[in-house]
Amino acid sequence: FIDSKILKEKQSSLISYKKYSNNYYYSENNIVNYKKLRNELENEECINNLTYEAAIPFVLSKPTCNKFYFPYSMGGKKIQSEYIDLLKISKSDKIIIKKNEHYINNSPSKLLPIVFNYLETNYKIHSEINEYLVLKRNM
Repeated sequence: FIDSKILKEKQSSLISYKKYSNNYYYSENNIVNYKKLRNELENEECINNLTYEAAIPFVLSKPTCNKFYFPYSMGGKKIQSEYIDLLKISKSDKIIIKKNEHYINNSPSKLLPIVFNYLETNYKIHSEINEYLVLKRNM
């Protein structure tokens, strides 16, 4: 990079990146919600996320409990049954959903009727954080 020789030869440029904390990228309301979710899930090893916010595990610095991190990819009876099987053996008794959530005119409850029937039978609302519901497995 001396005297920009390499930059001129390769027609490259350097971009200066500044490292920001996660909070820099979120609205104040999101920051508050994510802090509350982080506190709620503090003792969980992983996250069962059934929202269209696939970044929640990253934001909360927790791994996902299974390979399904985006509800839109779980259509069909076989895949929904597989998801339920993974919930049964999950290392977390909690799952995050959102009230009145839609993605391409589909709510998760309409897209995944088998999963939501299972949740209604086997989970209860543990806490409510604005539009988020944290469900907890019935013991």
